[in-house]
Amino acid sequence: MTEKELHRLRRQDLLKLLLSQSKEVIRQKEELDSWAEAVAQRDETVERLKKQLDEKNETIKQLIERLNGKDIVIEKLADSLDKKDAAIEKLKGYMIEKVIPVNEFWKL
Repeated sequence: MTEKELHRLRRQDLLKLLLSQSKEVIRQKEELDSWAEAVAQRDETVERLKKQLDEKNETIKQLIERLNGKDIVIEKLADSLDKKDAAIEKLKGYMIEKVIPVNEFWKL
């Protein structure tokens, strides 16, 4: 609407126009408030999810540390088992050398 058309309007028409514009401003403000509330809720959700993710990351770190510790224990147990297997093989060799000849002696 041009300035010339605005000057031609009657007072009642101007008031109606002002009222309709005021209503539109109020409607837009309510819509803006609604959007602002939705954004605030989204931000709260994002922060809550970040906190949960941080907690899960910390739990994962702890589990990895425990797993690494168990790997070390498994390696030590495997080394110990290897040593015991070697000792058993030695004993088998000893038994073959010492016991079998004695048994064969008794067969004579």
